[in-house]
Amino acid sequence: MRFLLTHSDPDALAAELAAAGHATVHVPLLVLEDVPVEWASLPRADWLLLTSANAARLAHGHVHAAAVAAVGRATAAAWGPVDVVGEGTGAEVVAAMGPLAGKTVLWPRAARAAPGTRAALDASGAHLVDVVAYRNASNPHATAQLRAATPWDAVLLASPAAAEVYAAAAVAPGGCVVVIGPTTADAARRVGLTVTVATTWDARGVLAAIE
Repeated sequence: MRFLLTHSDPDALAAELAAAGHATVHVPLLVLEDVPVEWASLPRADWLLLTSANAARLAHGHVHAAAVAAVGRATAAAWGPVDVVGEGTGAEVVAAMGPLAGKTVLWPRAARAAPGTRAALDASGAHLVDVVAYRNASNPHATAQLRAATPWDAVLLASPAAAEVYAAAAVAPGGCVVVIGPTTADAARRVGLTVTVATTWDARGVLAAIE
């Protein structure tokens, strides 16, 4: 099969798919724009909550916390050892962190983040240190690059923003749309995409989703 990879750091997944005998092509749908953060001024936290691999990479080496929670194995891998990792929503990972009332939770995130995560943190009674670390902007050349990349058998979408850019490009050579996690799945369906959901963002999870 030929897979279209659309996230910003496809190398690990591309290598796994190649090892399984599949071809890949890469078209980044989003351009990451770092937001200036005074990392040194942030307090030491009881928990560091990482809801994306991009946030993990940007925060790595700059923040300190007694424990770390990550949404998804790819996010955990971008950081290193973590204490809690979940493949569901950010809100589900917040629940898995245990009682948070009175504890300091540091959350470096995209400018546009899942509202359910913020709601779960607010409801937990935690002292939230909310840090906007980056923005996702649409790749202005996405439509032309998608047309040049056709055909493919499956496209992989890793975020709600990527799903929206893909749907807007209206380049649909057939095949299936694979997303990671329920948040991206819901966003993709809202823009009219029919999706299958991978439980893990690796070759095994992707291939299992399309069997």
